[in-house]
Amino acid sequence: MKKLFILIAMAVMFIPSLAAKAQKSLVTYYSVPVLKVLDSRDAYVVIYQKNKIGTASVLLPKKWCLPTKGEPVKLKVRAVNTMDEAYFSVYKRNGEFYRAVLNVPLKKTNPIWGIVDQKNNRLEGADKETLEELEL
Repeated sequence: MKKLFILIAMAVMFIPSLAAKAQKSLVTYYSVPVLKVLDSRDAYVVIYQKNKIGTASVLLPKKWCLPTKGEPVKLKVRAVNTMDEAYFSVYKRNGEFYRAVLNVPLKKTNPIWGIVDQKNNRLEGADKETLEELEL
């Protein structure tokens, strides 16, 4: 009787784990440390660390923070306490850009924030609809 009970208990625990392994995650993500965020009227320019050596930058339009009909918000800005905790995450669904999350201190007096020196009125690429591949 005890053996039967143990076999049933093991089957109940084992079968759901097989079903979970069969499903593949549709959403993947990667994160990079943020070194500096430059603010402009139309976009954020995020300077991030790549491969533990070197830097790269990406432009994130501010209009991505606003909800649009039928589409989720493409950019979320979340608060962290210090600039040592700042990071940038990119989420992909089925291999295509889905959402970006910028985790930075929200006070503009923090040294992580800067201002873009704009010679013209708009940054090139501030009207793009999707995020290009980041240099990692």
